[in-house]
Order: sequence, then C-alpha cells, then structure tokens
Amino acid sequence: MSSQAPLIRKIDHLGIAVADREAALRLFHDCLGLPVGGEEEVAQDRVRTTFISAGEVNLELLEATDAESPVAKFLAKRGGGVHHLTFLVDDLQAALEHCRSRGVRLIDETPRRGAHNAWVAFLHPKDTAGVLVELKQGEAAAAEIGTPATRRIAWDRLAARPAGLVRRQTSALAVIDVQEKMLPALEPQQRFLMMKNLRLLLRSAPVLTLPVLATEQYPKGLGRTAAELQGLLAGYPCVEKVSFSACGVEAFQTHLAATRATQIVLTGVETHVCVLQTGLGLLHAGFEVHVAADAVCSRTSRNHEAGLALLARQGAVITTSEAVLFALLEQAGTDEFKAISPLLK
Repeated sequence: MSSQAPLIRKIDHLGIAVADREAALRLFHDCLGLPVGGEEEVAQDRVRTTFISAGEVNLELLEATDAESPVAKFLAKRGGGVHHLTFLVDDLQAALEHCRSRGVRLIDETPRRGAHNAWVAFLHPKDTAGVLVELKQGEAAAAEIGTPATRRIAWDRLAARPAGLVRRQTSALAVIDVQEKMLPALEPQQRFLMMKNLRLLLRSAPVLTLPVLATEQYPKGLGRTAAELQGLLAGYPCVEKVSFSACGVEAFQTHLAATRATQIVLTGVETHVCVLQTGLGLLHAGFEVHVAADAVCSRTSRNHEAGLALLARQGAVITTSEAVLFALLEQAGTDEFKAISPLLK
C-alpha cells in the first residue's frame, strides 16, 4: 500500500444475518456470555440491528424488517451467516476515492447514515474477494462529513428514537455504596443533591418497572446502606464487595445478567473511585453507561468533577436524574407520567 492510501484503523464489527434474533441471542448472550448492546431499526436498509460486544470487534445481528430487503434476500439465498465485514477508517470520503481510483466498484458512491447514525459506505463484493465490505467513519471526524449544502436529511429517521437515551426495556439502575459512615465525609451540597435525586429515582423505579441493583463497600467498616434509602431499596438485591469496581464481583454479575439490561444508570459514592471504576468496567464489557451527575458524589468537588470527566472521556453519557426519568417516560399523559410528576416538584 502506498503512503497515500487511506488508513484502515481496525475491524469494527462483523455483520451477521439472522432469521431468528432470539435464537441468536440465546447463543451469543445466554450461552457464550457476550454483553448485548442497543437495538436499532435502520429504516433505509429495512433491517433491525443488535450489537453484541466481543472484545475489540463487535458483532452486529441483522434481522430483516421487509421481505424484499437485501438482508432478507441474503437469508433466502444463504440461510444466514456472515453478511459483511466493517472496517473503521479515519477519512471515509478519502477512502472511497482511493478505492475508486484502484478500480474497486462502490455500492455507495457517497457516505450515508447507517446504524447508530454513523457515516458508512459499502464496497461491491465482486471487487472485495467475495466479501461485502463496509467502511465506517471514525467518530473523531464523523461530524466533518457533509456540509449544510450537501448534507442529506433522513426524514424517515426524524421520528425515530435517537441513540443516547435510556429505554425502559433495556435499562437498570445501579446504586453504588451509599453507606452511613461515608455520608458525613462527602461534600455537603453535592451530598444533599445526591440523596434527593436517589430518592427520586428509587421512588420512580417501581412505577417504571426499572430493575435496581445496590452495592455496599466493606460494610463491616463503612456501615450499611444509608437508613433513608433502605426502605426504598427493600426487595432489590444488594451486593457486598471489597473491590472498588463492582464488575468483578460474581454476585453483581449474576444479578446484573438477570436484569438483561444493556443500559446502566449509574449513581452513588464516590464519583472518582467506586462509581468510576464500576462505570469503566461496564463500558469495557460493552454496556451503555449513563451517569446521573446529580446522583453521584465524592468527598471533594474536584474529585467529583474529575471522575465525571474520566467517565465521559471513555464514552459514558453524563446526564441528570430528571433527564433519565423523562427519557424513560418518553411522553406525557401516561399513568406513569402522572405518578412520577408530583415527585419532580
């Protein structure tokens, strides 16, 4: 490859066409233990995608939503299997120009939006050793593709639920180490705000049928969960630990797997220690982590802010308790909205 060739950063994922998504999940998640990410319908491709984390390379399950879609035709012809191979590139437009100049036919002449709203383009398998190859724009430069004059508006996606919002069907709430002997040492204003919002989230959880999981760090020394939260946490599993991250604790893994959640709303103590390390562990495993910034706390504001910044840098969504609840509610006028509205005043 010449020095002018566009850089292929890495393999991003393998697309696998499946006729039965639930059967595929029983294999990859229930049997092999791989964490399941978000599900999304890509209208223009007439396909429903489900991402599964498999270390550095993800798997993308492709389920046809139309009998005439390319994935449906692939299934009819081949009966499922590897559908495409996706490479991450630093400059998608330059990569397409490079491939075109080398005689590789393009299915997509220009970048278009794919799953997770990423910029993608496909190369023709007749020129790629019989393998359908997808090129995907790296996140750092993704926003640079398309100018106001040339950007295509995907009107069919306008009403779809965007990425970055928690969903009731795929979420769980984790309350990390909010213990009696820790509370006096926490920054007072942030502690007050955290406790107020933890009460809000825990009172809302039963209304939303939101799974809840709590932890306690070395309770023999740091005491049990704060008394004012114990009633709200009654009936939910509480895992004792000594490691700062809850992710390596077998009981935590067991209870977390039972929720079948792929999006975790993270709260608790301390932002820069146990919350941070648990959040990083969840991200590493493929979970989507939403940190309620007003429901976590540290002993100092500086450590609190540093913990949030580190989590954000690694891909966590930094949000607020109200933002989480409104995302879970989705709309006004429902019985759940009427039950939770008074709690927000």
